[in-house]
Parts: sequence; structure tokens; C-alpha cells
Amino acid sequence: MYFLKKLSLIVSKECEFLHWGDMDFGGISIFLFIKDRIFEKLMPYRMGVADFEEALKKDAGIPLKASTREKLQKKDAGLLTELKEAILESDKTIEQERLL
Repeated sequence: MYFLKKLSLIVSKECEFLHWGDMDFGGISIFLFIKDRIFEKLMPYRMGVADFEEALKKDAGIPLKASTREKLQKKDAGLLTELKEAILESDKTIEQERLL
């Protein structure tokens, strides 16, 4: 995190930062943490509903655990609200390494 904070101080204010992470509770939480604490203009990359649905078609889905479902339902996902809803509807999550 120290590196990212330093980076945010030395780059141009017009610099765009994108985040690609798991399409699950953890991935949403990490995105929100970075957006809240380091790069306020952070945007998701390859974490939209279309990306999620494409990954499901490639059989990359992992069953959503009941305990994680409860946490995800309560989470304010911000920019990733549509992804959150797609995860809850499909009952699946996607880990980015399954897409490589």
C-alpha cells in the first residue's frame, strides 16, 4: 500500500488508474479499499457484468459460499453494484487467475 500511496503523489492528476481483480466479495472489497484510501478516481477494469457473464460461459465460475453470500448482500459495492447483483443472482464467483 505504501508504494501505491507514493505513486498517487507523483503522477499527474489526469492519470487514470484501473483495477482488475477477482469478481467476488474479496475483489470488490479490495477495489473499494484502494478507491477509498489511495486512488479516489479508480475505475474497475474487466469487472463488469458482461465480463462476469463471459467468464461464466467459459466455465470459470466457482460456487458462492453461503457465509460469503451474506457478507456480499450487506456490502455497499459502489461502482461494482451491478457485478455484486450478478454474483448473487448466479450464485457464482470468478477468480481472475481462472481467466488467464
